[in-house]
Amino acid sequence: MTFMNVYIPPGSNWTIYKQIFDLMVNSQGLVICGGDFNIRLNPKLDVSGASISSNALTKKFNQLMEELGIIDVWRELHPKSRDYTHYSCPHRTYSRIDYFFMFSSDCTRVKECKIKTIALSDHSPISLSLSLEKKARKVLWKLNSTILNDPILKQKLREEVKDFLELNDTGEVSQIILWDTLKAVMRGKIISMTSHLKKIKMQKLVNLQVKLKQLQREDGYKGNPEIKKEIKKIQVEIDEIYTQETQKKIIFLKQKYYEIGSKSSKVLAYKLRKQRLESTILKIKNPQTKIIENQLEKIQESFELFYKELYTQPQTTDEIKIDNFLNKLKLPTLTNLQNESLLQPITTKELHLAISKLKVGKSPGSDGYTAEWYKNIKEDLLPILLKTFNSIMQKGKLPPSWKEAVISIIPKEGKDRTECSSYRPISVLNLDYKLFTAILARRLEKILPDIIDLDQCGFIQQRQTVDNIRRSLHVMEQINRDRVQAVLVGLDAEKAFDSVRWLFLYKVLKTFGFHNKFILIIQSLYDKPRARVKVNGDLSESFTLERGTRQGCPISPLLFALYIEPLGQFIRNNTKIKGIVAAGEEQKVAMFADDVLVFLREPEESFEELMSSLSIFGELSGYKLNLNKTQVMTLNYTASKTLPDNYNINWEAETLKYLGITLTKNISNLSQVNYGPLSQAIKFDLDRWNLVPFLNLNSRILAVKMNVLPRLLYLFRTLPVEVSQTQFGEWDKWIACFIWHGKKPRIKFRSLQLSKAKGGTRLPCLQYYYYASQVIPLLQWCNPNLTAKWKSIEFNRTPKFQLQASIVDKKLADRLEDKGPWISHTLKIWNKVIKICGSEQILKVFRWCAYDTDYKPNESDNRFQSWIESGLTTLHSFTHKGTLQSFQSLQIRNGLRQVDFFRFLQMRDYYLQALQYPKPKYG
Repeated sequence: MTFMNVYIPPGSNWTIYKQIFDLMVNSQGLVICGGDFNIRLNPKLDVSGASISSNALTKKFNQLMEELGIIDVWRELHPKSRDYTHYSCPHRTYSRIDYFFMFSSDCTRVKECKIKTIALSDHSPISLSLSLEKKARKVLWKLNSTILNDPILKQKLREEVKDFLELNDTGEVSQIILWDTLKAVMRGKIISMTSHLKKIKMQKLVNLQVKLKQLQREDGYKGNPEIKKEIKKIQVEIDEIYTQETQKKIIFLKQKYYEIGSKSSKVLAYKLRKQRLESTILKIKNPQTKIIENQLEKIQESFELFYKELYTQPQTTDEIKIDNFLNKLKLPTLTNLQNESLLQPITTKELHLAISKLKVGKSPGSDGYTAEWYKNIKEDLLPILLKTFNSIMQKGKLPPSWKEAVISIIPKEGKDRTECSSYRPISVLNLDYKLFTAILARRLEKILPDIIDLDQCGFIQQRQTVDNIRRSLHVMEQINRDRVQAVLVGLDAEKAFDSVRWLFLYKVLKTFGFHNKFILIIQSLYDKPRARVKVNGDLSESFTLERGTRQGCPISPLLFALYIEPLGQFIRNNTKIKGIVAAGEEQKVAMFADDVLVFLREPEESFEELMSSLSIFGELSGYKLNLNKTQVMTLNYTASKTLPDNYNINWEAETLKYLGITLTKNISNLSQVNYGPLSQAIKFDLDRWNLVPFLNLNSRILAVKMNVLPRLLYLFRTLPVEVSQTQFGEWDKWIACFIWHGKKPRIKFRSLQLSKAKGGTRLPCLQYYYYASQVIPLLQWCNPNLTAKWKSIEFNRTPKFQLQASIVDKKLADRLEDKGPWISHTLKIWNKVIKICGSEQILKVFRWCAYDTDYKPNESDNRFQSWIESGLTTLHSFTHKGTLQSFQSLQIRNGLRQVDFFRFLQMRDYYLQALQYPKPKYG
């Protein structure tokens, strides 16, 4: 425990308060800071008479308390009460300026905090009662990965693995039991080794400190140079021991923070405190009694009750009903070749790749073995791992240690943190389990694009969130253009991943044509799994899971995509559900895993039919619609009384949130509605971070790169809307103020944005990131391997190939009649980029011979268009390694006919004139 008794004189500046926070953050154990701070944290409640407004010092104090997770103990217990600790005779006012401060992660220890009578002085005593009982916690063993940095110890562990396998891998014991036994034996040996090493290290530290003290005392008397050398040597040894302890903290932090640079240890301490705050659950509502619990045991019990109920399978459904439902959908099926690729023996190459993809510093599963273990002892573990995995592929039986997972709970952003449902359960699984499922997932993901419709963009190769957002914008624009009565419905499923009915999933796999052997492997992964919930570092009792896909398992997202695909197919096949026709194609549903957006025409009939379809699907699959969180946005339509009466949804919403983007009825408001709140959040964060002391210039620039840029980049990438020059100027101004801590800049902003080779710091230029993000669709137009529904809409709106040709031909782009706002915006930004880069002349080589507006022969001769099918598109396509090809070469390579010779001469003449190249050498 650390006690701090504080007195801060009236009128003190911010510096002394920062020093107090510094001391608290760097203190060990339970920290209690109490005393006279001469500051009113809540002027409305902490002073008698008329309330006063907060000054800058009070605001800074409260902001830093919130940032560090420090609480005013008395106010935490009495959020709306008035009581005072000081009486000022000159001003005749009472105020509360004496406090106890603690970290919120420790507040569960508080029994009571009282303000007593002002009797013997002008201050009253305040008392704090705590519970210091230490309950035995249920924790799991975890490998201290830093021991693998010791070459001698690492070699000893490798030898132990070899000895075990030589003695036991005789073929008499099954591979799965042998593998689990190896893990158990090595765990015992590692515990024994590390315990012995820790004792030696601590004794060594004590001896070094005693010797150092003695030498420093001698040096004070004699000043001998030899003694100084010995002191320096001992200090280095002590520093090495402390460095190893710091490495442990960095691993706990799960990222390499500032290992070098200004005041790195303080930054690390702040980060550790913040992480403990964010992971600590202080109170929760019991799912049965609905009472708010704040005792650690009761909090843990509440989560255990919630997840037991969540993962309990309700009544089973008749298998025949599921079969009949799936058979009517006419889902695509796998080929024999695809099934063979899934079931072939796992190779050393696949296992090597899976191990290389493991992320270091992550929490291990219940067996305690980390990614560092597999990476460092890889060569010795590969043979036994390979045999174990291929045994599973053949027999469909898993090692017993794979049955159990630890459920780590993460709060959902913007949700009520007193509700158990506001936390996302992540299954922390053994890494050997994850290696196996990662290999399966890598095989499966190659097949899914062939059997999962383009409506589904979640977890499918070459599909992204932006595909569905751009497509949704096209649909909305088409609705407004045609004045169609329509409704957009954003479906919200209750715990979609955790409600997956396994029987339905197995039937779906069968309907898609997966081999029985592969289905058996998946069934083994879900054969009586067990889990324990980890709350505030403590583990609950183990319980059995009966449904759901494990969030944290590499193959789970792909299985969920397969599980939810019948819903998409059911909606597409239902002719009573009317979609929106855009560019000649009906658009009904856009899916990103469980985030489903439905486009409905003729809403009165279509909506009722959609609800009926969801009910049928849910009864069979376990999918349950959360009607309270389902969103509806009407366009050119006002719902009749029937729909609002039957469905408790907000039918007058002006916006709809989908995949992190706010869609608006009026598309001209998209920029303001999306960038406005984000800008405010960024401004708030930059101001908040400015309060954190000892961040140097590099640290602040890194904060912009890691936190500010990614948030803006998502909108840059997904929303094809204009962002004003004024807005970029404002963002740059805020960032500059943060970087220089509100002081006058010492280096020009543009200079900071230069590369390090040019003397800059690579500070992001937000406007250039915006331009780069906005022109990505142009690259996708030109990629024949990329298929997306938004791309089909844009191609169908313009004459064949002319959209690609218009990229480097502004006059051709201006002639395209039915571009719509999104294509027009993309081309507009692209032309800005060309102008900034001065690339007009360079890009002429990419003009399409058949559509180039400066090439007159193509106006009266359509034969040039037939060359496109032969691969002769741009002027560049007539060259090879920068050399213009001869007609004879093009005849051989592209199949030109003799009748095309004159056209070739016309093209060659234009090529030389338009590009101003010297006379070519023919290849």
